[in-house]
Amino acid sequence: GFRPRPTLDSLAESRKRQNPRLSLDWLRYFSWHGSRPVEGGRAWKVDPLAGRGFGPFDPSWVDHSMRRIEAPTLALEPGERDVWVLPEPHRSKRLENIERLERHDIANAGHFMAAEEPAAVASALLDFWNDS
Repeated sequence: GFRPRPTLDSLAESRKRQNPRLSLDWLRYFSWHGSRPVEGGRAWKVDPLAGRGFGPFDPSWVDHSMRRIEAPTLALEPGERDVWVLPEPHRSKRLENIERLERHDIANAGHFMAAEEPAAVASALLDFWNDS
């Protein structure tokens, strides 16, 4: 599992290193809801079956599912890279079988796009919904 951090603030500060664009206030909120008290402080709540990082992945494992998506699909993509953002060409490979796909970059945002650039995310969603 994940190593416990002694305090909520230390957990938020560790996440700040991974998501530098987010405020410590937001990260405290996120850390409170995403962690649990354990001996020695707080540890992230995680699915014990989930791996860490991107791990081995073969797009053919999901190609058949992606080909079945018939609805218009919007992929919001972070304009900034952080530890949580799947790098290219892996991201494109995962999306290539969605027939009605629109991709939209959210500048100045990483994994937490809606928290980092809420207006840009809302605008992209509204534009997509109005055009679909």
